[in-house]
Amino acid sequence: MVTFGIIPTTPHTGYGYIHQGEAITGGYTVEAFVEKPDYDTAKKYLKEGYLWNSGMFCFSVKLFEEESRKWVPKIVEAFSHSIKEAYELTPKISIDYGLMEKTDVAAVVPLSSSWNDIGNYDALYSISEKDTNENVVQGEYITTDGKNNLIISDKLVATIGLSNLAIIDTPDVLLICPKDQAQKVGQITASLSEQNDERVVLHTTVHRP
Repeated sequence: MVTFGIIPTTPHTGYGYIHQGEAITGGYTVEAFVEKPDYDTAKKYLKEGYLWNSGMFCFSVKLFEEESRKWVPKIVEAFSHSIKEAYELTPKISIDYGLMEKTDVAAVVPLSSSWNDIGNYDALYSISEKDTNENVVQGEYITTDGKNNLIISDKLVATIGLSNLAIIDTPDVLLICPKDQAQKVGQITASLSEQNDERVVLHTTVHRP
């Protein structure tokens, strides 16, 4: 079961990493998948040749089914029911946790490309066109001194004395945070879920028959 590991360019703390094992034809065995590290650990991973976990996989349906029966039988069992029931019965688990971290037939192929997960606002900022103050603006923005900000809004945003922020204004929520903390937005979603807030799953406009 092959995954593609991105050759890192920076000690990124927003990605999981893959520790390569022994060399095999076309790649390496997987020694371990490791969680998103802190900055110092990420620097250590770079020195030791770890790869970013891209979350991209390649395997045959036959092998996927065999390994799933072995390691995540509840998911296989769920799909013995109708599709509607299957998704309701399926445990909430990623392919990484459920399968790739357990299987003994995992391999990794190093991939050198201009890949970016764009999994958070900091990543979006890094690939976007910037103005003379290194601000990324989608909308209208005025500032006396703001630098390195990511602004996304349908109305005019004005800041004074604020830099290195993500300011994301949507019809149902306004998010303001340091860009390097934007990946924690999932904690807000989790908090809203605990409160049974419908905005976690429903758009501001819902079309019903």
